[in-house]
Amino acid sequence: MIDAIYKPGQNPQGSNPSPIKMDVSKEPWAEMPEDEFLPCFDRYGQFKWREWPGKTHSDEDLKRAMRDEVADIKAHRGPDGRDRFGGWAIGPQQAATGRFRTEKVKGKWWLVDPEGRLFWSFGPVRVTPNCGSTPLSAANQPWREKMFGEECKSAEQGRINFSALNLERKYGERWFDYFAEFAHRRLRSWGMNTLANDSDKRICAMERTPFAERIMLSSHPIKASDGMWSKFHDPFDPSFAEDLRKALEERATLLHSNWCIGLFVDNEVKWGRKHGDLARWALASPDGQPAKIELLKRLGKAGNSGQSEVSEERLCAFSDIIAEEYFRKIRDEIKTFDPNLLYLGCRFAGFSRPDWAVKIAAKYCDALSFNVYRDDLEGWTPGDGIDMPVIIGEFHFGAHDRGLFGSGQRNALSQEGRAAAIGRYVESALAHPLVVGAHWHQYSDQAASGRFDGEHFQVGLTDICDRPYPETIQAIRTVGYTMYETRHKHMEAKR
Repeated sequence: MIDAIYKPGQNPQGSNPSPIKMDVSKEPWAEMPEDEFLPCFDRYGQFKWREWPGKTHSDEDLKRAMRDEVADIKAHRGPDGRDRFGGWAIGPQQAATGRFRTEKVKGKWWLVDPEGRLFWSFGPVRVTPNCGSTPLSAANQPWREKMFGEECKSAEQGRINFSALNLERKYGERWFDYFAEFAHRRLRSWGMNTLANDSDKRICAMERTPFAERIMLSSHPIKASDGMWSKFHDPFDPSFAEDLRKALEERATLLHSNWCIGLFVDNEVKWGRKHGDLARWALASPDGQPAKIELLKRLGKAGNSGQSEVSEERLCAFSDIIAEEYFRKIRDEIKTFDPNLLYLGCRFAGFSRPDWAVKIAAKYCDALSFNVYRDDLEGWTPGDGIDMPVIIGEFHFGAHDRGLFGSGQRNALSQEGRAAAIGRYVESALAHPLVVGAHWHQYSDQAASGRFDGEHFQVGLTDICDRPYPETIQAIRTVGYTMYETRHKHMEAKR
């Protein structure tokens, strides 16, 4: 049961030497009779049959943890020398425009905050009370509901949100207000300065910590296309610009805010295995597909009458045209909506970031964004000839020693290993001349029982009970409190 609820195929990735998914077959509870084993998740969403440091056993544990953390934050109020946006208040002054922008200073790219101070974006993705949400049932798991006890009664729309339940237990009736206010205090105390992608809009709207917003397009796709989160959106379809325009207007207050660093559009787009796949998908789509109509029109002008006769060279050329149309239209809509809003790209994934697409994106984006799961960024490059700001939209490390069965995309083996890995990664990002920020994925752990797609990662700065991981927070503070001095040191060393 435990093995079956998790996303398949997540062992190991790339150069990651250790398995993402824990082997549970030899655990002492693996042979328990079913009637004893179930339910196997407690009222807090934790696995019942393992113990680990920091496990919550009672509501009083939550209250005690809150009191301890309040004292910790009073003792660590955040780094000195920062302005209200978290920029480098004692660093070199740049032109202040009232909005976030980018600038190259002494050979290194930076963000510049609204007050003209150099800014390096460091913060967690998904600052939200929904990280620990888990499905109550699944079509291929008829026994799944039995894994949960009394909290099944609290499920809404077939889901249990253990994060929200635990926050209410910890903070009381007005739990969200306290959680939101405390998130800003935490990030400052931890040496962070950004609410990264997919954070709760109500927390962003408080305008106490800069934030990066994201729009996921929902316009008509190229029907024969492939994708991880969605099919590829057809930029020749009229719904493409209309959908983006509507989404921008719906977020107008947030996006016009001077606390908004910029906007991502889409996430981990799949560009195909081959350069010509976008065009190949268009050709394979029904006859009314706008991208297909455009391709056939161009082929006809070139004397190509039959679809089966299209050369790979022409397919590659039209894939370029689709990508040009995609990035250009997004940029045009963003800049028409707000000329000062930074377009932060599409969050290229490690599994799909072809050089040809990156080079086209570089023509239209104010900064490129990549989700990069590696040990560090030493030797990493966005592509040959790219010289522009880059945001690392996601990175993380986890382990199997705190109750979850998934380590995250990079298994650091232990909490001590995780802390060391964080330091190594962020130091390498600060040294990189193009990187203007690194965003940790994510604020709180996923559910041990798996999220909507089965991910079950120990990747939070806090656990599912909203209790910070002490080793991780110490590592975050170590690099966060000195990040401007560290980047400046590397900047001076390269002169």
